[in-house]
Amino acid sequence: MLDALADDFPALRAVVGSEAFQALSIAYLTVHPSRSFSMRNLGSKLPEWLAANPRWAGRRQRLALDVAEIEWAFVEAFDNAERTPLTLDQIATLDGGSRLGLQPHLRLLALDYAADDIVLALHKDRQRSTSEAGVKHDDGPEPPARLPRLRRRPTWVAAHRLDNVVYYRRLEREEFLTLTALRAGHSLLDALAAGLNDSTKPDARKPALVREWFSHWAALGWICAPELEPLLDA
Repeated sequence: MLDALADDFPALRAVVGSEAFQALSIAYLTVHPSRSFSMRNLGSKLPEWLAANPRWAGRRQRLALDVAEIEWAFVEAFDNAERTPLTLDQIATLDGGSRLGLQPHLRLLALDYAADDIVLALHKDRQRSTSEAGVKHDDGPEPPARLPRLRRRPTWVAAHRLDNVVYYRRLEREEFLTLTALRAGHSLLDALAAGLNDSTKPDARKPALVREWFSHWAALGWICAPELEPLLDA
């Protein structure tokens, strides 16, 4: 189980160091032990648990939480289902009262740091440290990774799957808030209001911005028909 967590959260392990990560993992698994024949969901509660128990992340607490959220989003984006997306022609028929669904594999993240870049860099470092035979050299405990000086900066990221590959895509705040409202079941009009009402972007720019969003969402297959709640027997 410790190896499975380390495989799912290699960047978190690098950020806190190998010994701290092992202690963190043991504390987490004591509260959230495996309850399935599969290890797939072993780390599903780790970001939530780490947010409630930040002392296990050491001095990089907020960064570690962002990294954990990104790495778990990768697992979900890779494994979660994919539904039939709406085409651009179908999207063009929508009105303000329309409700939309988002792909189950699309994960929306609000971060305190630009931690997606850090995760990608740490994953590349990990791959370089792996031998050609695929066995990582074990040279004893590893200290926390050396990282560039970071400033807290609100960052919005979408993790999604395309052609069986997971990608991270940066979002503007307005786009993130609109997608989050759509996922929560709000109508298209209300979702756009949630994203744009407090925006500092010029009003004249907003219609073109919305067209750009939907063009990107259609190209990436993010938008689906909403899932209907099952009818209850009277």
